[in-house]
Amino acid sequence: MKWFVFLVGVVLLSSFALAAYEDVLGNNEAYLVDTGELYFKKPFIAYEGTPFDMVLLPDINQSQVDLGIEVYKEGKILPKTFSSVEFENETKVILVWGDVITKDTSYTLVYKRDGRTLFRQPFTIQAKEKIVVDRTLQESTYFPTKITDNQREYLLELLSNKGLDYTLEDFSLQEKQAKEVFSVDKKVYIETQTYNDNSTDTRTVVVIDVAKDAPFLDAYLIETIPKDFAFHVSNLTFTSTAPTILEEDPIVMWHLQDVDDQRIEYAIKGNETLTGNTILIASTIEEKEELTDSSSTKGILLPILLIPLIAGIIIFFSKYKIQRIK
Repeated sequence: MKWFVFLVGVVLLSSFALAAYEDVLGNNEAYLVDTGELYFKKPFIAYEGTPFDMVLLPDINQSQVDLGIEVYKEGKILPKTFSSVEFENETKVILVWGDVITKDTSYTLVYKRDGRTLFRQPFTIQAKEKIVVDRTLQESTYFPTKITDNQREYLLELLSNKGLDYTLEDFSLQEKQAKEVFSVDKKVYIETQTYNDNSTDTRTVVVIDVAKDAPFLDAYLIETIPKDFAFHVSNLTFTSTAPTILEEDPIVMWHLQDVDDQRIEYAIKGNETLTGNTILIASTIEEKEELTDSSSTKGILLPILLIPLIAGIIIFFSKYKIQRIK
């Protein structure tokens, strides 16, 4: 009878503990890992593109964490982080593998000890389409900054690497010409998107509208983006035409085509207050027209000047011939 009561007590305590875990983790599977159980959280269906943290709570100490509990995504190992929590007077280790759900993502849970794989558990997460159901924009303040000569000289090096060679004088001249050719309106928005799973995310969206006020030959728009806004070009999303990457720090450039209006747009996750510096350079069409006009004028004037000369020669020889006949 005592053994029966003891077993019932163990079962009840275990069910309470498991229920407590399930309250925290939701959907669980449990695996025996050495002296404890490894509670494994994974969603069966998730919205595509949503962040996904898979949490494991093994009943082992923190020094054993890196001894072989791994998660692989389509054959590639995922980096993990860990922390500890107090549960029923015991310290449990929480391992988290951060990832983003994609359609029919395949994972494998692997447990190794002393170089031997003790078990391997493949699983797949089915993804639903994540749809934006609401989108709000709040205009933020943008303060333009001035570019220094040192920054210009550095840009000249980057442009030269892309086959665009300018002297500092030419670059400054084309900056001045661009102000005469284009009008630029730059705005920054804080965008909040709400999805069909009731989740939200926030982005900072930079919108640059460029309008052509006069004809031009060639133009480039350069955006120098500080690290406080984006540490690397991979942090940015370009929702308009993809730019040329001058430097991954990042410095990017768009080649403007000969159309009346253009919109350039890029964004980054989160709410940022500091944006990139915009530099616009342009060579105007008037320069070539002047060259063309002068060369064409010379081409027209030369025959005009030759006509009286030829006429004079003809008249002279005609008179000379008449005199010889007489």
